[in-house]
Amino acid sequence: KTPQAMGVGAEKMASSLVDAVKPRCGDAKAVADFKDLMVQALPDGCKKNTELCFATGGGKLGLSVNGKSRGSVASKPLCKAFCGVYTDKNAVCKLADVEDA
Repeated sequence: KTPQAMGVGAEKMASSLVDAVKPRCGDAKAVADFKDLMVQALPDGCKKNTELCFATGGGKLGLSVNGKSRGSVASKPLCKAFCGVYTDKNAVCKLADVEDA
């Protein structure tokens, strides 16, 4: 889950994620579909404190906005690319290692 620290337009939010995913994904149609999903899911933009949740299970990249499912794009390469944005050697923002409790 990613609560927004500041407001941003839907097109800008979608474009930033697509810019990070696109070089990692060979499925251009899925990348375009993901951008369309983001823009449609945020008709009023991504206001401050909007919570975005992304899920990559089952070979689909799903999007929920403020707890409400907004759709998904079926593409294993897209899911892998999205995860790579945060986990590969060129990650835009490394996630902290998770330790078992």
